[in-house]
Amino acid sequence: MREEPEKQPRDQGKNIGRTIDRLRRPRGRRRLSPSRLVFWLAAGLALAAVVLLVHYALQASSLRRQLEELRQIALPATPPESLTDLENAAAGDDADERAGDTLAAGPSGLSTAPPPAPPTRDFGALRGRNADIAAWLRYPGIRDIDLPVVQRDNVFYMTHDYLGRENVSGSVFADQRNSFSPRDGNIVLYGHNMKNGTMFGKLYRLSENGLLGEEPFFTLETPESSELYVPYAIALVDDATDHPRYFPIATLNYRSDAELLTYAGRLRSFSDLQFPVAVESRDRLLTLVTCHGESDSERLVVALRALRPGEDAEALREAMRRAF
Repeated sequence: MREEPEKQPRDQGKNIGRTIDRLRRPRGRRRLSPSRLVFWLAAGLALAAVVLLVHYALQASSLRRQLEELRQIALPATPPESLTDLENAAAGDDADERAGDTLAAGPSGLSTAPPPAPPTRDFGALRGRNADIAAWLRYPGIRDIDLPVVQRDNVFYMTHDYLGRENVSGSVFADQRNSFSPRDGNIVLYGHNMKNGTMFGKLYRLSENGLLGEEPFFTLETPESSELYVPYAIALVDDATDHPRYFPIATLNYRSDAELLTYAGRLRSFSDLQFPVAVESRDRLLTLVTCHGESDSERLVVALRALRPGEDAEALREAMRRAF
């Protein structure tokens, strides 16, 4: 006899058919509820913020170690002169008044005097680490302003440290058009206004009561010389040409004595602090520039001029002490 195939129960056949249909149908994705979506977005943003903060902190720490290393490298074999020694070197024996127009009143006491003091930094060793190091800026009243000054172009060192590594703090750098030797009439230095206090992040403190009265002098050193500078204005200006406080900061040389005096006079007019410092047509200027405020075009400018040969530094220090 021929065996007949075993018959499956009708209900079991239907179940198998439904299973096959489900397998053939594409599975739909589970949708996140709006609340879950918001949660995961917030978590992702928080994680990204933590990563950025850690990265920022690591870069700041790396930069501080780098600066300390460069400060040690820059020390010469003999101890550097004190600021008082530089003041004495700037002062001459005789008091002879120099010809030249004067802007504003202030101690001058000029004489024929010795050449500028020699540098106290080992620029050979510094340039062994980075050939772009052109100068050194120091202000004893703010510990963090003890910095090399580099010069290449006006872009690279906005995002790179003193050894050429990427760093959000950047470096303090001289305007690419500036010449240190022979020296331009106005050396312009740029630095970021960093919240961690590096670069020019503490320049705003110069407006605090008493700081400039206690310590009025900056030092700028180059491979050729070391000079003292004193502020004559601290001003908020703007890069936007249509702004009422627009000011062309990067004026490096002057076609006439009147042009220099106009430059200094306009910065004085924008300054909230009034300085007992005269500015003359033959003065050597130094201008420090950093970002300030919420506007991308607003700048904080600290404008300084060099102590003149034979100038009485102690009289100038006392005048600053009385003013601030």
